[in-house]
Amino acid sequence: MASMEHPIGMNSEQHRAFTENVFWHTVGVVNLVRVQGKTSTGTAISVEEMGAGSACSWMGKKLVLTAKHVVAGAEPSELAFFTRPSGQIGWVTRDGPPAFAERVPLRIEEIVESPRQDLAALILTGGEADRSQLHFCDLPACLAPVPSGPGVTLLIGYPGDQSFPIATVRRRNGSVHHDLVAVPEAFWGSIVDNPPRFLSSDYDPARHFLLRFDPSEEGSMPHGYSGAGVWYQRSGKHALWVAQPVLAGLQTSWYARSKLMVAIRSEVVREFLEGTLGQ
Repeated sequence: MASMEHPIGMNSEQHRAFTENVFWHTVGVVNLVRVQGKTSTGTAISVEEMGAGSACSWMGKKLVLTAKHVVAGAEPSELAFFTRPSGQIGWVTRDGPPAFAERVPLRIEEIVESPRQDLAALILTGGEADRSQLHFCDLPACLAPVPSGPGVTLLIGYPGDQSFPIATVRRRNGSVHHDLVAVPEAFWGSIVDNPPRFLSSDYDPARHFLLRFDPSEEGSMPHGYSGAGVWYQRSGKHALWVAQPVLAGLQTSWYARSKLMVAIRSEVVREFLEGTLGQ
């Protein structure tokens, strides 16, 4: 994973400890129901939708919390996952070699979707959750209000513009399918307290909040962050600093013109889980 700028208020060691902690909760989500399309030359191609999720526990159930559109149209057997590449993040310069995530199956007992919000919970079977490398944050204890600006939050995703093909298969019907390697990326996103005018009517400040996507200034695109948890350090004074990430919400979309990400607030996430999985 590429290096990142240190967030406001954290020194180097705190920054690393916090990011390591969040990465244990993060998983890449691959929708194997391939999207069909064509290249500029008219060649048919198929690609797999990629997003991210957060490993959580709710009422004794182990689950992956993600955006509903990431898993749209897929059965439990049609989802695959990327977990963190190694036991420790390779803290390298931007010129260093990236760490590749390993694609693994996770057995899903049920996919629970919100009828109104872009939210989904992938309920894992008990034994499968125990065998995974994931650490499951306890909800609702790890849900927290959105910090006011200029609060800084951490997102880890699997952006499509950082992935690259390792194999290309031409099928009998002439279409081309690319198998990709996923490279996890992270960035610190600042909370935007004052939304710009004339946003889409889909944006509801009671349910959503905005994040500044600074990597866009370097030409990066946010595709692959959908479903990623929006994390920040729990506030409070302690004799000894400990990394305590809490979830402000879930990233679901973005506004290309204003370079702003849209995330669903933690209280909406809680309402979804209470309404579908119980209190």
